[in-house]
Amino acid sequence: MYNFKDACTRNEYPETEQDILIQSVEEFQILMWQGEILLNRLSDIDFSKKVMEAAQANEQDKVNELIQTIEGMFVPTDITYTPSGVIFKLESPAVSKGANCCTLNMTLKWGK
Repeated sequence: MYNFKDACTRNEYPETEQDILIQSVEEFQILMWQGEILLNRLSDIDFSKKVMEAAQANEQDKVNELIQTIEGMFVPTDITYTPSGVIFKLESPAVSKGANCCTLNMTLKWGK
């Protein structure tokens, strides 16, 4: 007979699949590398000023275009901003192929 109470007291998790974890780790390493490329470019004063000015003028297309010009960036990047900062959401290349894998969110402050 099934005992609900016993089932609830045991933490019944599905079996782990090491291959899935390894794939996620590899995909996230790509995101970390892409994040580093993004941060390095944003550390350029002239470039970051252009991004901030476009964002503060609510020119989303211009912000997207600037980020897409970064040499070496190839992962899908969703960009949102507020008067005090910007959020870059970098998605694993595997997501575009239908995988449910990894996302790197980078929140950067640029105002009070």
